Amino acid sequence: MTSEKKRRLTRTRRKSGAIRIEDVAAKAGVSTVTISRTLNNPETVSEATRARVLQAVEELGYVPNRIAGGLASSRTHTIGLVIPTLVSNIFAELVRGMNMVLSEHDYQLILAVSRYSLETEQKQIVSFIQQRVSGVCLTGGEHDPRARRLLERSGIPVVETIALPRSPIDMAVGYDNEAASYSMVKYLASCGYKRIGLITAPNRNNDRIDARRNGYMRAVYDFGLADRTTLIENAFHTMANGARSFADLISEHPDIDAVFCTNDATAAGAVFEAWRRGIRVPEDIGIAGFDDLEIAQQMVPALTTVRTKRLQIGKLSAEMLLNRINGNANLLNAVDL
Repeated sequence: MTSEKKRRLTRTRRKSGAIRIEDVAAKAGVSTVTISRTLNNPETVSEATRARVLQAVEELGYVPNRIAGGLASSRTHTIGLVIPTLVSNIFAELVRGMNMVLSEHDYQLILAVSRYSLETEQKQIVSFIQQRVSGVCLTGGEHDPRARRLLERSGIPVVETIALPRSPIDMAVGYDNEAASYSMVKYLASCGYKRIGLITAPNRNNDRIDARRNGYMRAVYDFGLADRTTLIENAFHTMANGARSFADLISEHPDIDAVFCTNDATAAGAVFEAWRRGIRVPEDIGIAGFDDLEIAQQMVPALTTVRTKRLQIGKLSAEMLLNRINGNANLLNAVDL
């Protein structure tokens, strides 16, 4: 099964470019030398001056350039990418797709892992800006407000992936997670399943999982399938967690006849646990996943899942960033894939 719509979006951004040290000096009413001393050796300036400079830095969203001063350009042939985890292979295809395109144009990919922490992601974004990367790629559309302000003021092209935020920082490539989840539950209901449980990862700082959970709950409500709260089990995206959560779910709700997992790894774990318990899939219970990972196709029978084109998303993300870097804004209209 494919997710309903995968789109790329772009919105108008401010074109004034990155905030310069001269801008901060003018706002604070001091010299650029004083700005540099305040940021690098704060003990050498007075408390009042330091407070004035730091306030100007914060208000303007200035990030110091940490690149060697001898570089002829203020940008490098690098793209910064932040993904939430390396534990799951969900993002491997995204990284591979970006790298395939970027390497053809002599760009290097710098990878950072946020561990689902908006604070960590914000620090990584600051580091990217300091290194004067040519573009930034982020996972999802939920970010620390300061990180968003810094990126908007930096003038650096930005693309958000996997999700489709209502108001993207710059550009976005992804799919409607809520609609895809809703479609899967609708499909299970059409197969005759009437009491469908959900195994999902925690949704803290994860707008993709939040949307998939909302899609499940909306479908369950629309089709009168089950209590919307008692059939949810939280599990990070691993097979071990899927097996444990499946065991807990059927122990608490032995009358469920299907389980929807918001990731294929947890779905595979649920299937394996069902087999260990002598529960036949799909004869005794239906199990479905999300993402169409390789394991979904190798299982017998193949796992019913939502297909997400992560490789294509990675390629498009890189292409959109390169187009923006090269000034080809006319190629960045919103497009349905």
